[in-house]
Amino acid sequence: MRIILKINKIVPIAQAGDIKLDEQQYDFGRVSVLERSLGYGEPHARPAPVTRHLAERGIDMACLEGRCQRINIRDGFDVTLYDMTFNAAHTSYGHSEPGLTITALLDAGGNGSMVESEATAGSPEIPYKPGILYVCYSTRPIHGSYVIPAGCHFVFAELRLGYKFLDRIGFAPLFASANASHPLHRMSGDGVWIGTAEMPNAMQRRISNLIDCGLGAGRNDLTLETRALEMLTATAQLMDASPPPPRRRAGDERRLDEARDIVLSDISRHWTIAQLARKTGLNEKKLKTGFKARFGYSVRQFIQRARLTAARDMLIEGKSSVTEVAFAVGYSNPSYFAELYRREYGVNPSEMPLSLS
Repeated sequence: MRIILKINKIVPIAQAGDIKLDEQQYDFGRVSVLERSLGYGEPHARPAPVTRHLAERGIDMACLEGRCQRINIRDGFDVTLYDMTFNAAHTSYGHSEPGLTITALLDAGGNGSMVESEATAGSPEIPYKPGILYVCYSTRPIHGSYVIPAGCHFVFAELRLGYKFLDRIGFAPLFASANASHPLHRMSGDGVWIGTAEMPNAMQRRISNLIDCGLGAGRNDLTLETRALEMLTATAQLMDASPPPPRRRAGDERRLDEARDIVLSDISRHWTIAQLARKTGLNEKKLKTGFKARFGYSVRQFIQRARLTAARDMLIEGKSSVTEVAFAVGYSNPSYFAELYRREYGVNPSEMPLSLS
């Protein structure tokens, strides 16, 4: 696949003191793309590039024509609005990055599926239908395939949210704790959960208004921001509408707390579920499901976050090199540690203040 990217212009949209907020408008194949921040947005805030995400998904731009707009709502929170048509049948294979993606389809066709590992082998196809909301939460890149018939018209809004933003608004446990028993569950695997739901009519009307605010002739950022936040809130309400989990016994709660404390007491150790189960007296199933329900993260996710938090504190202290920090928190491969750190904090570990020794 050969993609030619033509940048047309960069147009300033707002002035805030000495800080200029700007937008980029360009053609990507036959798709007109606009990337911008809100007119009153956070200084230096920029949306992630649309072109990167389309290329990651393996989309052949020669098949597409239309327009899309991506707006940065908050740091770590982008909304993208699409009105595009596939002029030829399209089959592709690509991936998407970790985080939370919420997609609301008003017009669509075709289907997609995960095709990446034994955990997702034989995963059912997910049809792309108008009026359907798709929720994907992942802690690692997801690989999948897409089959789109010729003539399919796609109109949809998509929210992309990073872990730090979800933490700030208190939504992280809501999505991180979703499992196969959740009413919206469609498919899942190690580090990935996908759910679908039919959107209520009121939600569809608000999504239509959101798309009109971005792709229409006028620009109304206040309404656009309001509708994007409503889309996020409505999704959280759908996720939270599931029945409460079974009540755990007080002894199980204590054992789960003990498992957490064991991990934190030696974060450099490569703990397994079997080891923690033996130490706490819980069976492995209760440990896995109970830990995620109680703390909002799987055991593996909790260990990784604890390691990265400790690493950040060590780097800020400035007494150890990046390699020394990686080894100290349990990573034998400094490059892999740097990748995880960059994904979590948005900067390279080497950018933190270090000692010169």
